[in-house]
Amino acid sequence: MNIYLILALLAAVATALLFWFAHQVGKKIHLILETEAVSIAFLQELQQSMQESVGAGSMHYFTEVNGSAISPAPLLSPLGQVACVYYQMKVSRRYEESYYSRDKEGNRTHHTRSGSDTISDESRFAPLEIEDASGRLTIDPQGAELRPLTTFDRFEPARAGAVLNIGDYQLTIPEQLKQGEQRTLGYHFHETAIPLQQTLYVMGEVNDRDGTLVLERSANKAHRFIISCETEEALLAAAQRQQQYLKIAAVVALLAAVILPFFA
Repeated sequence: MNIYLILALLAAVATALLFWFAHQVGKKIHLILETEAVSIAFLQELQQSMQESVGAGSMHYFTEVNGSAISPAPLLSPLGQVACVYYQMKVSRRYEESYYSRDKEGNRTHHTRSGSDTISDESRFAPLEIEDASGRLTIDPQGAELRPLTTFDRFEPARAGAVLNIGDYQLTIPEQLKQGEQRTLGYHFHETAIPLQQTLYVMGEVNDRDGTLVLERSANKAHRFIISCETEEALLAAAQRQQQYLKIAAVVALLAAVILPFFA
């Protein structure tokens, strides 16, 4: 098959995928705009009303809640040493690697490429609640789309035999930085967290299936479960920008799919 026809076919597939992703982002935007934020007191009153009229365990209410992140047993993030309800820490090794390629005549050419591998990747949640001026509500974060804050981000150049102590994390660098064709350049330390008392925007389902109110992931696949350190307005603006970029890329791919066959 002609190369231009292959490229046109790939562009057509890319167009469909980009429009699909833009549509998915559009559904998220619509959901954020249409879902009403309520107070925790409202949810408690709704639970009591439903228990009296329908019975315990019958409440399923999709909503948004704004408040502060609290926990009876908060964590201390290992790198940034931040009191928090959640953290995710990742340590990766950056390296440079030599390799060779051959051309059609069999001549070898030397190249260098960079890469990384993960040394440590750890995440933890503390028992999580959200508090507003009217009360507290337990959150089950399993399956949530998280938008935490960056609490630590540092690159440390490799020094043979050195011991790095960052927060509670210790890393001993090998005496030999070069092994085979790889040479270690350094180590990247990255941490995100939801700090204690951080203002949160949470979208999810509130239910009393086990007798107490819990905000968690909905069984309805059309619903989202978001725990974010960003405001609703910031999330909405980011989603709208993402949708715009996807649509522009889709139009460019569509033009390529239409024009390329004429060169075949």
